[in-house]
Amino acid sequence: ESSAASDVYKRQGPMSETTVNLLDAISRALEKSISLVNLAMPLLVLAYAAQIASHWNPTLVRAMSGYLLAFWFLCSIMAVLMLLLLVKLTKAPLRQILQSLKEASVISLVSASPLAAVPASIEGLSNRLGFSRGIVDMLMPTSAVFLRTGAAMQFAMLGIFVAHLYGHPLTFLEMLGLAPVAV
Repeated sequence: ESSAASDVYKRQGPMSETTVNLLDAISRALEKSISLVNLAMPLLVLAYAAQIASHWNPTLVRAMSGYLLAFWFLCSIMAVLMLLLLVKLTKAPLRQILQSLKEASVISLVSASPLAAVPASIEGLSNRLGFSRGIVDMLMPTSAVFLRTGAAMQFAMLGIFVAHLYGHPLTFLEMLGLAPVAV
């Protein structure tokens, strides 16, 4: 009886390893197919942006210019902080980090979904910059779903913009109240 149990246990071990290897291969294949689809995304976004820009109202663009400039400024500050953190953690030159995350950055700029850049980010962080693949595989999708800092910042700034449209400059306490709502 113990021999039969031992045989079952021996069979389950390799099966489990085979299953893990199979699921890992499927995951890599899906990452590769997503990255191939993402290659065409900048061209599609450029064409769509050109179509939208042809119908823009110059008055509306001037009215939104302060909001857009402030938003891009804050995004730039956050990107620089992220790059400085990566330089510190990897001890790699900035050029190597920028090269490793180039594809993920382009996808992030042209995609409406925060999940579109996850495969390219995983590739850049684990294979090119040397972070642990298991940790990157776990944290990248989780952070893309739960840490929506860009969207929160956009909503907060949009709230301030709308308040200014109605002639109500927000006080510091009102901005503090806006922060959790945006998040």
